[in-house]
Amino acid sequence: RLDLTKLHPRRPPAAPTGVRVAEMADPGAAAVRAAALPCIQEALASLLACLQHACLAAAAHPATPGGPPARAALLTGASALQRSLSHPRDGFWADPAYASATLLHLLRHEPHLELLTGRLRMLLSLSPTPQPLQSAEAMRRVRHWLRSLAMDVPAPGAVPAMPSWSILTPVYKETVLYSLDELREESNDGSAFLQVLQGLHAPEWRNFAERMRLPPPRLTPEAVAADPMLALHVRLWASRRGQTLARTVFGMMHYESALGFLATLEHGAAAMPPPTAAALARRKVRYVCACQVYGEYLRSGDPRAGDIETLLHAFPSLRVAYVDRRPAGAVACAATRQGVRFDAEPGADAEWAAVLVRSDGRGGLVCECRVELPSDPILGEGKPENQNVSLPFCHGEYVQLIDMNQEGYWEEALKMRPLLHEFSTSGKRGPVTIVGFPEHVFTQSSGFVTAIFMGLQERYFGSFVQRVLDEPLDIRLHYGHPDLLDKLHFLPRGGVSKASKEVNLSEDVFGGIKTVLAGGSVVFREYHQVGKGRPTNLLEISGFFAKLSSGCAAAVTTRDIARLTDSLPLVRLCSFYYSCIAFYLHDVIVLHVTVLVPYLLALLALVGLDHEFNNYDAQPFSLFAMMPLVLALATCVPALAMVIHERGPSRALAFLLGMTITASPVYFVFVSQTKSFHFARTVTAGGATYFAARRNASVLHTPLHELYSHFAPSHLYVAADVAAFLSLAHVFSVSPRLLLTTWPTWCVAACFALAPNLYNPQQLEWWQLRNDARGLAKWMTGGGWEAWQAKLRAPPQPGGMAAEEAAWTGLFGQTLVAFFYGFLAYLIPLKADPVAAAAGATPGAGWTFDRGFVGAALVALASLFALTAADIRLAAGAPSLARRRGCYATAALLAVLAVGLATAAALQPSLSPDGARKRGIVAVQFVYVCACALGSALELLAALKPLAPATAPLLRLVHKARDYALSAAILAPLAVLAALRLPGRVHKALLFQQSFVDLDTREQLLYAAVLATVAIAYALGHAHWGGAPPPS
Repeated sequence: RLDLTKLHPRRPPAAPTGVRVAEMADPGAAAVRAAALPCIQEALASLLACLQHACLAAAAHPATPGGPPARAALLTGASALQRSLSHPRDGFWADPAYASATLLHLLRHEPHLELLTGRLRMLLSLSPTPQPLQSAEAMRRVRHWLRSLAMDVPAPGAVPAMPSWSILTPVYKETVLYSLDELREESNDGSAFLQVLQGLHAPEWRNFAERMRLPPPRLTPEAVAADPMLALHVRLWASRRGQTLARTVFGMMHYESALGFLATLEHGAAAMPPPTAAALARRKVRYVCACQVYGEYLRSGDPRAGDIETLLHAFPSLRVAYVDRRPAGAVACAATRQGVRFDAEPGADAEWAAVLVRSDGRGGLVCECRVELPSDPILGEGKPENQNVSLPFCHGEYVQLIDMNQEGYWEEALKMRPLLHEFSTSGKRGPVTIVGFPEHVFTQSSGFVTAIFMGLQERYFGSFVQRVLDEPLDIRLHYGHPDLLDKLHFLPRGGVSKASKEVNLSEDVFGGIKTVLAGGSVVFREYHQVGKGRPTNLLEISGFFAKLSSGCAAAVTTRDIARLTDSLPLVRLCSFYYSCIAFYLHDVIVLHVTVLVPYLLALLALVGLDHEFNNYDAQPFSLFAMMPLVLALATCVPALAMVIHERGPSRALAFLLGMTITASPVYFVFVSQTKSFHFARTVTAGGATYFAARRNASVLHTPLHELYSHFAPSHLYVAADVAAFLSLAHVFSVSPRLLLTTWPTWCVAACFALAPNLYNPQQLEWWQLRNDARGLAKWMTGGGWEAWQAKLRAPPQPGGMAAEEAAWTGLFGQTLVAFFYGFLAYLIPLKADPVAAAAGATPGAGWTFDRGFVGAALVALASLFALTAADIRLAAGAPSLARRRGCYATAALLAVLAVGLATAAALQPSLSPDGARKRGIVAVQFVYVCACALGSALELLAALKPLAPATAPLLRLVHKARDYALSAAILAPLAVLAALRLPGRVHKALLFQQSFVDLDTREQLLYAAVLATVAIAYALGHAHWGGAPPPS
């Protein structure tokens, strides 16, 4: 190949004529053409070479149309083309100066030559054999597109005759475009967020760098900030790969181009030129972003206002609706791009209005519509109020509700006509008012294992479950975005959702209930889909499910549910129970029974009645014992069935292997407890609230004190109780095989305690654990713990759904808990000798009071309280560092003394090793039960208003002592694992996954190594190494 970029013509070509003369006289245009010449020369050279190879390939193919004469003609043409190109005297490249001048002359006369040669080169260089797409996302989209073509899709009319609709997206304070500061934000390992995105989307970043002609493969945020135009392009690239409003707007605006393409395709370019088709598409679809705080952005100069304006100027048909506030009778105080801006204090009398703005096409904004309002329209839940205020600005007969973290696809936008045609069909029980379709969770491939779990759950609910709810159950309602709704049906009925505070936290479901009560029908169609982002780390996933379960519990208490259940027949009523309430209530029943079993076992063992219940041959795989794990596996099986249906058995086997290696049952059990706790708490005490997710990548490490404060009430306290009472039951039980029936309960407690740390990145790195320990100590002593306790123990807000009887119900429950812990604290010293207690089969065997045992336990408990009291005292007085260290050293000395006394009391010389171990366990559990009994009694006294001020300091002391002990119990095994370093590497390799279905070689080797290790350990544990045969 000749390097034509260094060649210059020896003779200039003939001067062009016509309109190109003025362009030739322009030195700027000439410079641009000269700069593009090397690219054109290379493209044409490659094009001619491709033509030659194509002729040779066609001549050699036996199936060439025309037979041997045609192949001979092609071979002759290829030889002639080769001679004309490479002949040393008469060929085109024989005189490089002439070739360059000729190409430059051709370029001046053909402005689209570069585009045409590029396309021809791409077409001629394609491989004739089928090749898989390099992008997994492109393969998924093509696969769904081809699958949807085989579905029952109605035949719609032409584009001019189709109905119009609007897209409505509610926005609060979410990210519009990633700023440079956000792209510079470093994770715990020092990597900037932009570099994390570059690693997650490496092929797409290489393509972006090639388009932008960026030399380095990895571009730092500092280099991006130096070029404003490059910074904007990089921000757009990063924002379209996160959960941002920009990604949603770019995806939803594909509807316009798709409709314009269909109109031109149907009527021809002559009858429907592209400008006319684009104008028709803008009349058919409108996009409205309901950003209720956009006016606040303008008043405060928030950068997000500029980001929203960037989107408005990029898409002229985009509209932004917001709530405007100005002082009554005020005069304009500042100018903005929208016109005028007014400042009003929050407490001042203000005039309210709903405003719709758009771009004027010249870099400014114009107010398209302004509707005066009597007062602030945001009175209840913000999201449904925002939707209902902006609904009148939506034109057309229908409205599509799109969340701000969704995504549209161009090929799916081609199927909007048949989707809108579904409204003209008749439903089972009335006119169709809601059309639902599935979502693809694009965060599933964000590189973290919990994102895969969350994506599988959402995909299963959005496809399989919705399909069953639609047919045959006929109870599919409205479960949020991206459903299409009949706007003319919902507008006179109060909007698309209800917005009462707290009771309508899950606002979307009330839209479905409203239309069913009004005689409407809801259908579900699977030939269309949009993208959807979901939380990716365990903290945000837990908050998401807490919001869903709390919202369902609040919805159960509403009149809408009561009216719906009164109007439904028995079959649909049972279907509604299955699809709504039972999804959470069954978790409540199963997990509450699972947690209750250890309490009963410990109580029966201490009173000597466990022999009445343990007189059977225990089976490790009985139905009762396996109930918690059956619940966890029941949540894994649907995802496996979905993979089998979509990708086949071989891919499903890899998926099952990945789910097993990454301990997916731990995640599902943990999430089930989250739903159970928040559903039960909302039903009994109210307090349903919205959880604001950050919607960012999952590579950031969550500090240990944040995990503890978030999961302690719902998981960690429960796990501590289950472990303590199971230990007591094993020590004092007369059955030596109790472990065979309680091992799943131990696994449940382990899932509650280990899942937050198991799915937290860098949790087993020694440097990170050291930082976590310092942060936890600072949180415990620096006022963070006190603020958390105040929020945790705050009474329900007035006007919530908590009834007046809730206080009496809570008082009765606290009385029972205090009595239970107190009774156990009384029984344990009476049976302090576990060997004698377990040896007798009659009640009362071994009931002797051990004063030394009780004294040692009380000294240990007093030492713990002394440490906590010193901490509280020092935190209140803010002493010097030396004094604080002295107090901590004294408290630590007391704790060591207490542990020594307890050990001396437990390890008596007369006891066997097994008896000493059991006695040590009993000593630890006695301290725990005494602390729980004291705390429960103080909780009971604090519930009585006259005694609350006096008991508050003691109650604070007990709670902080418990949190000190529990956090130390969590830190100790983490420190051991972090010191070994190998668990940290395995932990990192298992956490950062992009797919369980499409595994690369490294992941296959990792999974195989883990399974081989488990198999070898199992074989060594059950091997017989000679000597006496093992007992049968």
